[in-house]
Amino acid sequence: MFIKEQMFLGGIQIGVAFVRGAANQYNRYWGMYLETWDGKQYGGGNYTRFDRNLHRVRGFSPSMLLRARLVAFFSGVNVNFIKAAHQTHFAPGEGGQLQLTPVANDHKKLADFCLRKHPVRGKTHAPVALLLEYLHGWTPVWAEEDKVWGAIPFEEGDYMISNFFDEAFPRSTTDWKQLPYPAYHPFGRRFFSLSAKHKTEEHRRRLRQGYDHRPYEHRCLTASRWGDCFDVVLENCSLDVLEQYPVVLMLGRVKLQDDLVKKLRKHVEEGGYLIVNARQLGDDADNLYDFLGIKLTGEEGTATQSHCQVCGATHDEPLYRYSKVQLSPETEVMATNEHGDVLIAEHPLGQGKVIVTTPHYLQAYDGDEILADGQRRFTVFLEIAKDLITHQVDKFSPVRVEGPSVEYIINRVGEDIIVTLVNNEAAEWNGTITTGKLEAPSQWSVSEWWEDVAVPLKVKAEKLQVDVRIPPWSFKIIAISQEYQDA
Repeated sequence: MFIKEQMFLGGIQIGVAFVRGAANQYNRYWGMYLETWDGKQYGGGNYTRFDRNLHRVRGFSPSMLLRARLVAFFSGVNVNFIKAAHQTHFAPGEGGQLQLTPVANDHKKLADFCLRKHPVRGKTHAPVALLLEYLHGWTPVWAEEDKVWGAIPFEEGDYMISNFFDEAFPRSTTDWKQLPYPAYHPFGRRFFSLSAKHKTEEHRRRLRQGYDHRPYEHRCLTASRWGDCFDVVLENCSLDVLEQYPVVLMLGRVKLQDDLVKKLRKHVEEGGYLIVNARQLGDDADNLYDFLGIKLTGEEGTATQSHCQVCGATHDEPLYRYSKVQLSPETEVMATNEHGDVLIAEHPLGQGKVIVTTPHYLQAYDGDEILADGQRRFTVFLEIAKDLITHQVDKFSPVRVEGPSVEYIINRVGEDIIVTLVNNEAAEWNGTITTGKLEAPSQWSVSEWWEDVAVPLKVKAEKLQVDVRIPPWSFKIIAISQEYQDA
């Protein structure tokens, strides 16, 4: 079994992608061990605790802990437990007795929900495998320092991993120095001049007064641009594992060469989609013309625009470098730049397609400053790259979630669809869920599982549409179910 000890630093969703992918690759169960330590929030680590009046005096909010465990459940976790439950779930009471805290009451309801009311959550919809090199050394916390293994400066390909996750789960890997304090901290600048002991005392005093620090729990859970739908697998994974994912997106310094070529060719021929960057082609790239549908010319260029021929969007981009390619007659151009050069090419192979991208690692570097050892900082994921991933995710998604950014997870139980929407912001979320075309839309119903209430729906062009409203720091679990008729 793989257990993720998640201290919230770097984001739960990224942790899920890595551990769930590892469990799938090695055919193991996986679990989430949620620490309630709030890290560097206020100058010292604090576990969630309550006083005898049930005022929270330390640690993360009950709302965050509930949302985190709910996300873990619908992400497919096999074991879901929390650290320091003796502190989070119990507080001193009258006559030396213990009393249950708000966290305990929340998690009693969660246990009843998961184990008795709705134990059949189905399979988490994760159509995209993120393929990394075996010794990638990337983690969210070390990525803040632009280092792999906590010591080796990033190369250009390493930035691709960080930039992808920054877009998939915005702010999940934000550096502590970039969080909105001290300049915007409600305690004021004076708070940060206090000693660690006095910071803790001031923090507790403010919490007892009702101070809401949920807006500062940024990095734990975030909105998800494409949904929580990614698994990380490594280049040594088997073909059987790859075949579980309709889309394989190569990230980082991994190279398309040797045995990996054989596995990915077979995957594509059997109906999979492969997205590979020109910088990820190995030394044998010239001999892969029939596989890739492109040939590198050896020339490079720079550009500041991109145009997607799928959706028609044109973007102004930061200056980026790209490789020039020649296409086979069967290969289709999917995106170009202002010079007319190819940015994305799609090559049919068997029942699937190979998509080659030419902008180097799909990113641009942030200015011309040369860092130590000749290193550059690449911090911008190109807009055309976001378009590409959006189109691929939408192609395999059973629903579309529209509205302001929100975290969402899709599960399937047979033909039924469960959409978990998590609002990790201070504003109410209003949006819609729309299914694909259904054969008999009148035979479907919609309910909200947490409160077990029916939800109104609309039928438009043989699709179901559900309007959803979520209060701040809350969630909805929308079940779209087929009503089976008696024979």
